[in-house]
Amino acid sequence: MLFVLGTLMINIPNIRAADSWDTGTAGGTARNHHKAAMYDKKIYNWGGLNEDGDALNTMDIYDTATDSWSAGTAGGTARQAYVCGYYDGKIYYWAGSDDSDRINTLDIYDIATDSWTTGATGGTARDSAAGVVYEGKIYAWGGTDDEGLLDTVDIYDINTDSWSTGTSGGTKRNGHSAVLYGDNIYFWGGAFGVLLLNTLDIYNITTGSWTVGMAGGTARTNQSADILDGIIYYWAGADDSGDINTVDIYNISSNLWSTGTAGGTSRDSQSSALYNGLIYYWGGWDNEATSLSSLDIYDTGVRPAYLDLPNDSRPINIDQGQTITTSDYTIMVKPSGGNGVTSVNFFVDNQLLCTDTTADQDGVYSCTWDTTRYHSDIRVVSYFNSNDPISIERSAAVDYSSPAVNITELPETGMR
Repeated sequence: MLFVLGTLMINIPNIRAADSWDTGTAGGTARNHHKAAMYDKKIYNWGGLNEDGDALNTMDIYDTATDSWSAGTAGGTARQAYVCGYYDGKIYYWAGSDDSDRINTLDIYDIATDSWTTGATGGTARDSAAGVVYEGKIYAWGGTDDEGLLDTVDIYDINTDSWSTGTSGGTKRNGHSAVLYGDNIYFWGGAFGVLLLNTLDIYNITTGSWTVGMAGGTARTNQSADILDGIIYYWAGADDSGDINTVDIYNISSNLWSTGTAGGTSRDSQSSALYNGLIYYWGGWDNEATSLSSLDIYDTGVRPAYLDLPNDSRPINIDQGQTITTSDYTIMVKPSGGNGVTSVNFFVDNQLLCTDTTADQDGVYSCTWDTTRYHSDIRVVSYFNSNDPISIERSAAVDYSSPAVNITELPETGMR
């Protein structure tokens, strides 16, 4: 039998201005046509071209918490205009061009060990493609091979280190962007020859089928694209007049386009990464064809109620609809208030289980819950400096049919 648990609530104050711009510390090797991956508050920028047009295999790391730069171990095949994806502590770099030709090799960077390995070579050698990671597979589409523009899909299975193909479709293009939402990949912008595009092709991973989305925004190429809560933010790139610094916003649910506040240095072929509602844009080159090492930061105004727990894609370690079958369960939360958190109170059935005033090294607050005693209503409250707590919901269930969860006491709110 299951007991349905009630709401689990936390929220944080919004402490930054929405739709606004700021700058971070410039650093690293000026480069363009590179990509970035985010992990544990740090942005990993690798590859691309330097000021002289030579392909790079160096790694620059920006720490969002300290606004500082460091270097990772150089490695892999120097390349530019490649596809990049993060999965399970590693960053995967595929295709692009080295100093002589288009390639289809795969380099893998292990963040924890700061070391490099290679994966299976495969797929069509191409550059200026775009791709995403979905359930342990990298999906890459479009770009240019030695024969011209492509509309083919190459798929790399990380777990089996093998290659396959998906359904071809959409408008052939290069210099476009890709974002994942649900099981759909949204490919937008880029160029078809000299024609710049503002059209949207959507690839459904589950069915392998293509549809056309609503065209909109400024036709541009080599832009950045980042998604948060079903809203895609496109920034910079080049239109018919040169490099730009405008923001186009596409709302997937409403299928509508709007604009954000223009800002930052006009540039194209930069990298971007999203963290805690802020989008970090670095590198690229400007209208004078000068490679950049400057950092522009756009505030979306959207704040997640939690940051992810270490090595866990869920914002708390009680999943929506989760069934708990152990007699002791450690509730863990990581409020995104950072150092502004003064305490976290854990309640079950309106009983205060414990108060945690000191986070662990990863910023996680925790409390052990005896599920044999309390099992219907969970509430977690975080207190911040000079701010009132606000909330977000979670619900779960306790399965006491298991011998491990033998209910010994039913609170007033409990039910059989």
